[in-house]
Amino acid sequence: MGSSKSAKRNRRRKRVASQAATIRAQRRADERRRHDEQMAVASRQLDATAASRKQSAVAGRAREKQAAPAVSAAPAAPVPVDRTHDRRAGGRRHPVNWRLWRSNQPGGWVMAMSPALAGVVLGRVGWNAFWLFCLWALCYCVQFTAARWFKSHFRPTYLAPMLSYVIVLALAGLPFVVLHPGILRWAPWFVLLVAVSMLGAYLRRERSLWANAAAVLASCSMVPVIYSYSAGILEIFQPALDRRPGLHTWWPPYSLEQTAVTCALAFVALQFASVLFVKTMIRNRGSRAYYAASITWCILVAFAGFETNLTLGILGCLLALKATILPPISLARRWPPKAAGIAEAVTAVVGFFMIVCSLY
Repeated sequence: MGSSKSAKRNRRRKRVASQAATIRAQRRADERRRHDEQMAVASRQLDATAASRKQSAVAGRAREKQAAPAVSAAPAAPVPVDRTHDRRAGGRRHPVNWRLWRSNQPGGWVMAMSPALAGVVLGRVGWNAFWLFCLWALCYCVQFTAARWFKSHFRPTYLAPMLSYVIVLALAGLPFVVLHPGILRWAPWFVLLVAVSMLGAYLRRERSLWANAAAVLASCSMVPVIYSYSAGILEIFQPALDRRPGLHTWWPPYSLEQTAVTCALAFVALQFASVLFVKTMIRNRGSRAYYAASITWCILVAFAGFETNLTLGILGCLLALKATILPPISLARRWPPKAAGIAEAVTAVVGFFMIVCSLY
């Protein structure tokens, strides 16, 4: 009996070791393939540069032959040289690298703006809510450009986009602060989250769990912020919300309205579930710890959702089903990262409508 159990354990250990060796071999093969692709791209770029230089040299010699002085009785008048396209004369401007000005993560825009949009919808829109929504979009532009600047350890290349967005944000946001100084009650909270985000960028750990958690909390906190300045707030509460915060009046009525807080917590649950799911699909594919954490989080979200209302509970069940089924299939079939992006896009749209419809 003992020998059969020992044999089963040995077979189980061998099977686990074989699976681990297969995963390591797949990772090494992927790394070698990426290295070969990078080397091929670099080789093609070098060949293209050499060919371009050769063509420039041939064209230069041809121009020199055409411009050779001819024998004539009278000296030729000097011909002005057009240096508007001469790089050495400074006549040619360097093209603007627009990639530094826009985010290369479409999913980041969705995670940043969907809670704010939910706050606009739940608050019955309104001019101030729309103004805050646009300001938050500018804040996100400042955030991702500043994160690149911090990640590069303050290289000047990334400074111009950040300063430009900061100036635009100041011009658009200072009038709102003057008209509604009560918005400053949220400043300490967002300053803390920005500090955590920039620390993650400086340490080049912006994809760590704590940096992702700071980003999720920042985006979801915009729900009560926008909701408190929406058209759905009664006029009798608006003066208290607009008043500059004091020690005893820091959180007046409707600054943390129950519907807005519930919506914010629902988006926190949804987006952190997405963070864990993406890690099980891409960077930590095959990690049992992240796989278990992702499923556990979604189950807790489902229980908390059913305590609130039926729609949020169903959303938690859908998240748990996705977190359970897709990562093993992705590991077996070696899905590309695009598959995780498509799954998250569908989840974001479905989750947005389910959260808003359950609280509207």
